[in-house]
Amino acid sequence: MTLAQLSSASKSFGQNTVLQDVNLTVSKGELIVVLGANGAGKTTLLRIFAGLLGLDQGTLQIENAPLDRLSETQREKIFLLPDFPVLFDHLSVLENVEIWLSLYRKESEELEEESMQLLERFHLAEKSHQPAASLSRGQRYKLALVLYEGSKAPLGLFDEPFASGMDASGLREMRRLFRAAVSDQKRSIIYTTQLVAYAREFADRILVIHDSQIYFDGTPTMFQSQLESGDPALEVFSESDE
Repeated sequence: MTLAQLSSASKSFGQNTVLQDVNLTVSKGELIVVLGANGAGKTTLLRIFAGLLGLDQGTLQIENAPLDRLSETQREKIFLLPDFPVLFDHLSVLENVEIWLSLYRKESEELEEESMQLLERFHLAEKSHQPAASLSRGQRYKLALVLYEGSKAPLGLFDEPFASGMDASGLREMRRLFRAAVSDQKRSIIYTTQLVAYAREFADRILVIHDSQIYFDGTPTMFQSQLESGDPALEVFSESDE
């Protein structure tokens, strides 16, 4: 079942065309990784899906309805985690979770119990009453993952999660979280990375943005085959993986 669909999508910043005539369908239950050289348009693609950037041309549909950037109902279906999480730094870790869950219309009497359960999963329960500003970069990302899991948003968008500063246990838990999220065929995840090894090992589908378009769209096995064939457009990934 289709969760999101970009059709004939183009986006420019001044004279710089970042995406041109992009067509992309995301089905429920997919774990998708986006590769591309620096400045290729990976983050732009995520921000378009999140409704933070409008299209110059083309359309974006979420669950077969045109995206209305002012619609609260549609915004609840999307979760974007940038490379540096935005939190309420002056509030406690627990208050951050409770506020976020309340935005997704959780019943108030459930908030603290569910929030603490989520924090315990990422070993943040002991930080629950400390201000979010006191967290390290990796801990901030763990807290943001707690917010994602609490939201249950159908479309999760993550910018460079493997460069988030999390420790090994956090990265393992994130991988488990992502796989569990897509396993019920109700949610999908799109993430970006520069780390080709992660892309090959931790995705159902790989996209490569090159020359403002989706140059490659296929399985990790198909990507590896095309990489080994010496495709010049994929040379940057071959060099980074040596």
